Amino acid sequence: MNDNSLDKEFLSIKEFAELVGISIDTLRHYDKKDLFRPAKRGIDFENKYQYYTPTQITTIKMICILTEIGVPLETIKEVSQYRTPEKMMRLLLIVPPPISPMLSGRSY
Repeated sequence: MNDNSLDKEFLSIKEFAELVGISIDTLRHYDKKDLFRPAKRGIDFENKYQYYTPTQITTIKMICILTEIGVPLETIKEVSQYRTPEKMMRLLLIVPPPISPMLSGRSY
């Protein structure tokens, strides 16, 4: 992976997946579920490439953390559409405790 990937305007799906540490299949799955969309798609019919931006890293990291602690994708989708601190707090209240040990040692 190129050290300058964060300086790029768009990253290929492979570059983005490597940068955030998730699989290409997971990104495609999230796209199909309308949970996390690429910032741009190839414009020509033959090119179905997906491109992401460095600014999307925060969102995908939030999704990864929430799925790791057991929040269903449908719930994440609902909350992330209009993400506010209040909605995030309500979401964390429905997550079964204890989430702290699950998150300890993570570097998101």
